[in-house]
Amino acid sequence: MGNKDGDKKSILGIVRKKAANSGKFLLRWLYLFVLVGIAAYSAMIWYYNIYQGDWSEEQKKEYINEQSKFSFDKKSFDKITDLVENKKQYFSAPANFEGKDVFYPDGF
Repeated sequence: MGNKDGDKKSILGIVRKKAANSGKFLLRWLYLFVLVGIAAYSAMIWYYNIYQGDWSEEQKKEYINEQSKFSFDKKSFDKITDLVENKKQYFSAPANFEGKDVFYPDGF
């Protein structure tokens, strides 16, 4: 009688081990197929967006109309250009020192 119980346990252990091994095998292949599927889907999206990304004439005109609504502020532009010119003149002018030169008191 003890032998029959031992056989059941060993058979159940063998079945469980086989089921675990086959489950690991199936999960590995499932994982591989999922990765290949995601890569193929990503490549398809990339292909359609990059290589077949042509716009229709209507879409092009709509984009151009959206971009033409840009407002140009002439006052701010003039103010900034004046500031740049003032800095350019300030840095291009020779430095005027007043007072005594500490390093060369007699001059050059």
